[in-house]
Amino acid sequence: YIEQTERFSSPEIQAILPYANPRAITQTYHLLLDITPPPELREAHENLLEGYRFVFAGQKMILAAGLDGVARSEGQFMVEWGVSRVGEHRRLLQEYRH
Repeated sequence: YIEQTERFSSPEIQAILPYANPRAITQTYHLLLDITPPPELREAHENLLEGYRFVFAGQKMILAAGLDGVARSEGQFMVEWGVSRVGEHRRLLQEYRH
């Protein structure tokens, strides 16, 4: 499981995820849905999926917001929350290894 998923929560991915193509995020999300984590890493996997969902939803909100500053802020928060969930996946993987 770790070998299959750790690249999707690498520090490099976390840095570029807010700017990633929405189509690539969706494709990655669907790829991740097909991975079955072991029971002890289910929480980590749920964080990873949630992270990609929030980044996508936040990007969509930002694009639709236009000049609406509140909607843009909400979208930005969703993106940041999504990235934090991806980071939590990474943290849980590292914790599991040690």
